[in-house]
Amino acid sequence: MEPSIETSEILTLLRENNDLLKANNAFLQKMEKRYVRGFWFKLVSFIVFFILPILLIPYFMNSYLSSLGISSGMGSMFGNQNDSSSTDNTQKLLDILRNNPSNPR
Repeated sequence: MEPSIETSEILTLLRENNDLLKANNAFLQKMEKRYVRGFWFKLVSFIVFFILPILLIPYFMNSYLSSLGISSGMGSMFGNQNDSSSTDNTQKLLDILRNNPSNPR
């Protein structure tokens, strides 16, 4: 014997199932949007906190060494240094370090 299910019960169950499917689809779309936003946030924060400082180190080192009166070897990255004077710059740095000894103990 087969249990008889009325048409109205079937329609009620189908409507409930359809509502659950719509709610599930909306939830999945929200999750996807959050995932995409999170991906771009992580990418930008990685670039800002890791890549950007590495790229800016030569700039700050160049300005720091030039304030000491030394042209840094890293200045060649910016086009204002030739290779023949890099040994002169190293010698100047060594002379400055020899003339300014560290604190005696």
